[in-house]
Amino acid sequence: MNNFDNKKIGIWGFGVVGSSALTFFDQWNVTSIEILNNKPVELPHTRNIVFATLQAPTTIHNFFENNDFILVSPGIPLHQYQSYAHKLISELDLFYHHNSSPTIAITGSLGKTSITHLLTNILQKMNLHTIAAGNIGYPMLQLISKLQTEKFDTIVLELSSFQLQQSQICSPDLAIITNIYDNHLDHHASIDEYIDAKFNIIKHQNSLKKALMPLELASLVNAKSLDHHHIIFFSASKPTQEQLSKLAPDTTIYYVDKNSIYKMVNQVTTLLLTISQLPPITFQTNFLIILAALDIQNISVQSVANILAQLDIPDHRLQKIASHHGSDFYNDSKSTVWQATLQAVNSMHHDKPIKLFLGGLSKGANREPLLQALQNKNIEVYAFGKEAELLGTICKKFNIAYAAHDTLQDSFDACVKNITQPSSILFSPAGSSYDLFDNYIDRGKKFVNMVTNYTKNIS
Repeated sequence: MNNFDNKKIGIWGFGVVGSSALTFFDQWNVTSIEILNNKPVELPHTRNIVFATLQAPTTIHNFFENNDFILVSPGIPLHQYQSYAHKLISELDLFYHHNSSPTIAITGSLGKTSITHLLTNILQKMNLHTIAAGNIGYPMLQLISKLQTEKFDTIVLELSSFQLQQSQICSPDLAIITNIYDNHLDHHASIDEYIDAKFNIIKHQNSLKKALMPLELASLVNAKSLDHHHIIFFSASKPTQEQLSKLAPDTTIYYVDKNSIYKMVNQVTTLLLTISQLPPITFQTNFLIILAALDIQNISVQSVANILAQLDIPDHRLQKIASHHGSDFYNDSKSTVWQATLQAVNSMHHDKPIKLFLGGLSKGANREPLLQALQNKNIEVYAFGKEAELLGTICKKFNIAYAAHDTLQDSFDACVKNITQPSSILFSPAGSSYDLFDNYIDRGKKFVNMVTNYTKNIS
């Protein structure tokens, strides 16, 4: 991984990762760079020989045969190409090979983007030279060139299971797993494979490095042979004696109890912060993880209390976008798993009925538990997209009022026609966006535009 001179390089996929990979490899005196993509590619000017191939079964085989090293964009399934595993290199491993700055790496099914964003902002406001990279911020391969001239106090990485699955050397100074729910089962062969990919964030750490994860995942530490690692836990509630009895006495646990956040070591507790000191911009558990991460880095949590009030959250994450005639409109397009949607619903004002937009692709996960949890709430579901009828069938099973439509616009039009009293209109699809949209950002912007047009035209 030190030298790519005189090698044939293959890049599969030409999105953000693929284009940054081309820039990275073009620094070397390679023999050639082949880009394999599912649609035509407009190639930039390069110093090396670069050509593009349209993806097809025969061209994929030739692509693997003809290249010495191959970088595959995250999300492309590789199960049937394991005979070429010796040729695969990962974006994440290239980054770690060239990086010497301290890193905090964050993964999980839910919350990782918000936590990455907020933690990075806090560290920056403390005048620590910090940058976010990976799924948000800088592409990792693009960041490598900055590392040649800049030293960072901390690099905060948001990592997906796709990125972690291919990694052989990822070893952050602090690894954070926010949670693990059924997700991306259209890509991973099983939930066990998905969990293994997530735990790759810890696997290559040495004893000097630390990991933070939910207390409910403690049983997996032994199962994954990670008991020699420095594991720290967090919990949304005070740990029970039964839970504590299964841990080493000196285990550190951060938890919420009686509207305060505590740290426990050797069963001695220390108050870190009260919930009232947290701005209402994200879920409580996200702040629990952030404060734990700061404390683990030996940063006084009390010292950042004033900074917290200056924070904001990225768009498309339970974002209140309008109030109109007593009804509130929320854009939570980032919700791609049902657990995120349930959190969003539970955060709504209970004195208003909820009109919930569900849609997108389930990615192999079962969304029935979400609707089961909603069956006794004052809620109507507006299902849209490829799985709308399936969602409607589940709503019917739990006696939840629903309407199913092919498009989001049709769903939105039906919803606003049925607003007869002040309501909470929540766009939190609980699925990926790729049935109808480019990504969750495109989906969220389309919803925001619909709300803007509606509130502008309805007096």
